[in-house]
Amino acid sequence: MKVIRNLSQWTQEVQATINGNEDEYEQRGMWGRFMDQLLTLATTPDVQHDLLVEVLGTLANMTPLDLPRAYPWKKYIKEYDLTSFISKLLVPGMAQHDIVLEVVMLVGAMLGDATCVSLIASSDIIRYLHELWRDKADDAEIQLQLLFTFHRMLCHEQTREELLYSTRAVVSILSCVDSRNASIRDTCEACLSLILEHDRKEDGSPGELGMKVIERRFAAHNAEWLEHMDREDMTGDLNGNLNGNFNSGAGGFYGGGGGGGMGGRERDRRYGSWNDDDGEGKYGGG
Repeated sequence: MKVIRNLSQWTQEVQATINGNEDEYEQRGMWGRFMDQLLTLATTPDVQHDLLVEVLGTLANMTPLDLPRAYPWKKYIKEYDLTSFISKLLVPGMAQHDIVLEVVMLVGAMLGDATCVSLIASSDIIRYLHELWRDKADDAEIQLQLLFTFHRMLCHEQTREELLYSTRAVVSILSCVDSRNASIRDTCEACLSLILEHDRKEDGSPGELGMKVIERRFAAHNAEWLEHMDREDMTGDLNGNLNGNFNSGAGGFYGGGGGGGMGGRERDRRYGSWNDDDGEGKYGGG
């Protein structure tokens, strides 16, 4: 089974080299004749763990060009009740780490086929994937594959609506803006760009989620400047209070008055200065 999985990896890599020119993919439909066997193996009760890992990994390498022209993922999902099968494996504690990882990748592969988007959007899969994020927040491999799958969900309206407005996935994605892992950061940025593009008000300005993206990006890209401003504010407040202690009598250091440093309103203005009246700042989009 490992050899078969390696072959599926090879055909996937071949497709990555043809730059979307389907006519150049000479192996088109090659895997179609084996899909029923692979799915039967995967969904067989009590299938051996190692075999299931390899079968799921092989299926996760399938693209729409590998399937029969008249039999897209949508039909396989219905025939084998794959939404229930996947949801079961995503239940916390139901499957081991390597199987869960392959399931996440399989969902991402399915979302490469627009025909199955509505089936995934109407299932529990999106909710389980976000719960998985919370359980595996410290696992970089799982996190990266979840981001890739989220990105594919954001490309389709039905799954995008579920992901953005029925879960707190945006908060999870935002937490990766300053990740030390470059691949995670890049995939995170790709997700945020789609969120900012689609979460818009009627007048075209960023919506609530879009504004969160703008604010988080600003904070991440200007972290050093903001830290410097915080230190400057604290120094200014301290100097102002000391001056008030010596110069303003009863309103001195312990009196709560005086204080020539930068006040809260001025500090708020400074943090808000990147966002102009039109709602667009350094990362305003639109």
